[in-house]
Amino acid sequence: MGAMMISRAYKAVALLVFSLSLGSCEWKAAAPLLPVSGAAAPEIAGDYTMALDGLPESARIVRKQGKEFRFLDAENREMAFTLSPLDSPREGTDLYLVQTTEKPGEYRYFIASIERGIIRVFLPLCKPTAARPGMDVNCNFTSGEALRAAGQDIAAEMQTTRYQSSGFIVLRPKGK
Repeated sequence: MGAMMISRAYKAVALLVFSLSLGSCEWKAAAPLLPVSGAAAPEIAGDYTMALDGLPESARIVRKQGKEFRFLDAENREMAFTLSPLDSPREGTDLYLVQTTEKPGEYRYFIASIERGIIRVFLPLCKPTAARPGMDVNCNFTSGEALRAAGQDIAAEMQTTRYQSSGFIVLRPKGK
């Protein structure tokens, strides 16, 4: 049981802290495409229980200067991120395009929803057929406008039951 828990914990940390590196299946860019000046700063700082495949892990979100946040796992490894608002198709749910980075020249993007304090992280899959100006067939973005448009496309799809009842990674505030 201990080895399996360590394996699952490593999987969760590797997926989230290291920006969910899935090769060509991720949304990525060589430069930041979402300016911090347009970012949101919702009240999300605090301690969480993170669930991936049902396995609970401790996590913490810390608000840094301005509108920047840091995600820290149970071993204090961290990931910097900012949140750029998206139009939400559901009342009471806030949607964000999340920009993360581990080092300059490597930016990753995914969608997060916040509803009643619970954060759900969704990994938009790269659809080679969805290439558009500012985005190539491998989901390398060169335009913030193309990235936001792709994010809004996913937000529209999130009205389906499949999205509403899921969340690849779920963060629940501790004590709630």
